[in-house]
Amino acid sequence: IGNSEQLIVYPNPANTSLTLTLSKGEGTKAIICIYDMLGKLVMQHTYSPPSEGQGEAINVADLPAGVYILCLQQVAKATIVRKVIIRQTS
Repeated sequence: IGNSEQLIVYPNPANTSLTLTLSKGEGTKAIICIYDMLGKLVMQHTYSPPSEGQGEAINVADLPAGVYILCLQQVAKATIVRKVIIRQTS
């Protein structure tokens, strides 16, 4: 990826929350969109990392179990896309 931002999403699969860490993204606000496999927007979140390398947790407990597409969109930068799996525990 070179000098561009790298998005780390963990744990994957997730139960109740996902943690997002954006390298080289210090102070960069972004929009996180999570889509189901039909392309429907199921969650939107403003991502504002405290500093480079630190993560921010997103609550996904209300999402049904399944496979989702997570997109991180920053102003004037490329969109970063990751596949995430949500599994619910009993």
